[in-house]
Amino acid sequence: MSENANANEQGAADPNKGEVTFTAEQQAKIDEIINKRLGDASKKHADEIEALKTKYSNDLEEQKKTAKMKEEEKAKYENEKALKELEALREEKKLREHQDQINAIFAESGLNPKISAKLFYNLEADKAKEEIANFKKTFEDAVLEEVNKRINSHTPKGNDNGNNSMADAAMRKAMGLPIK
Repeated sequence: MSENANANEQGAADPNKGEVTFTAEQQAKIDEIINKRLGDASKKHADEIEALKTKYSNDLEEQKKTAKMKEEEKAKYENEKALKELEALREEKKLREHQDQINAIFAESGLNPKISAKLFYNLEADKAKEEIANFKKTFEDAVLEEVNKRINSHTPKGNDNGNNSMADAAMRKAMGLPIK
């Protein structure tokens, strides 16, 4: 019986009751996690409701506005609305093409195009190409400098006490000389 009591204190299930008990600290942590998740879900739900209300209000205003218009006015309004949407789509397409062009320049330079998303999309293609070349050179110089620094700091010491090193042994073996 003392094993069951000890197991219950540890948060284990009591096979006779089908329940799980937790220490006060464990229960507090579980409550904290649940409350955080509920809060997050409630905020997300409230944001979605607000977005739907805004969309509904905008759609209602649109309907009221068009209901008061004559056929000619409605046609003109719909045409202006379609032109605005077309212009937005053109701008989006232009931006996407520009991003693709920057990615292509990056790929040509041998660098990962993911880097370009943060650094070069706001530049014109010619300027971006120049800046990417400068970036690549600076990056490669920094890598080379770091490699040289690490190579020089971890160079193994030669064997100055007259004993054969592994390289000496390998060279002697290759030349057919006795290994000391």
